[in-house]
Amino acid sequence: MNLEFLPSLRNLARMLLKEGEAGQVVLFSYPLERDFITWRQYIIDAMNTVLAEQGKDRFWETLKTTPSAADPKADIVNHLNLDKDCGIEEILRNYGDAAPLVIELSCAGKELGSWHRFIHQMAKYLRVMDSGDTTRVVCIFIIAPFSYPPLEVDTGLRSYGFWNPLQWEEVRLFIGNQFEMDENPIQRAWKISTYTGAANANPNLLRRLLKSSPTSLSDIKNEISVNISQQEQQDFSHTFSWKQSWGIPTGDRKQWLEGKVQGCTLDRGRLIPWEALTKSDFDQMFERAIWREQVAGLLPLLLEVTLFTSEIVTKVVGERWKKELVNGGNLSQTEPKDILTIFKDKSYGTLPYDLKDLLHKLRMARNKLAHLEPLECQEVMRLWKIYDRLAKNYES
Repeated sequence: MNLEFLPSLRNLARMLLKEGEAGQVVLFSYPLERDFITWRQYIIDAMNTVLAEQGKDRFWETLKTTPSAADPKADIVNHLNLDKDCGIEEILRNYGDAAPLVIELSCAGKELGSWHRFIHQMAKYLRVMDSGDTTRVVCIFIIAPFSYPPLEVDTGLRSYGFWNPLQWEEVRLFIGNQFEMDENPIQRAWKISTYTGAANANPNLLRRLLKSSPTSLSDIKNEISVNISQQEQQDFSHTFSWKQSWGIPTGDRKQWLEGKVQGCTLDRGRLIPWEALTKSDFDQMFERAIWREQVAGLLPLLLEVTLFTSEIVTKVVGERWKKELVNGGNLSQTEPKDILTIFKDKSYGTLPYDLKDLLHKLRMARNKLAHLEPLECQEVMRLWKIYDRLAKNYES
């Protein structure tokens, strides 16, 4: 999956590189090692993609280290194949072909140790250097820090955190591009909206859902459970919108450090990893997340099907029935329940069984969404099969 091409990750990559090119040591923190392992390659690929577009040298290796490192400068010098007696100036100065220095600092909930002083030394050098000089981009991934921000921000030092990794809209578009356009429209809409909610902005889970292509909510729950169990079994060793904010709000920092929240938006609320929830909370949040995406991506198609079904009713019994509508005959605002009520006393004739059955199924589907309940794929497939047959029978 080429997630590195999505706007959120490309914008993040541009921001990290731009800050580095402006003479800042850039810190980017992940709350847990699990999150870093999940997202590491996508963000690195996004950074290299942006560098390639700009015609600049990419980086092929990162420096992996811990707070217990005895001599950070010596480790960097060895990583960059520089003379062992060189100083900070030689490390940071860009002589025209210096690839970014990307460091993975795995803290495991501890302070930065020896790196605390050395990072401040680099920032101090950048503060006093000649404004005409160009510097090497230095980006340090701080993994599972003791606190956030891990260092006090000052001139020469910028700190960001892993927050709101992907926009829901781009996830929906990304999933949609994985399906053929000639696939059943309503099944396609169900998969796109349901998988978007279930993926919960987790790329590994998103990949799993697209590969297995489940068509029931229970099967999707099983995929989530397997994904969580595989994450728990991983060896946690070293192996996204312009409105997006990569600074963690003060009130969320404690929970963020504990891996209990990864973002918050006005339209979707708090982004909580599935593995951070209890069983009862998971069931509730799972249904709510899928329902929210189905309202955004599936309900509009159901409304269109209702409109076209109303037009089929007119073809079957004529125009007279529309005078009973309280909205002045506007079919686009007509509910399936209204049509069924009008034909209940048979004053305008009797609707064919398939047409009446379709209206009942549309009513049930729309009622479930109105009561915050997500729809199963088989529910929308049943009504689509009837609608598709009727639409072909009554084509103009």
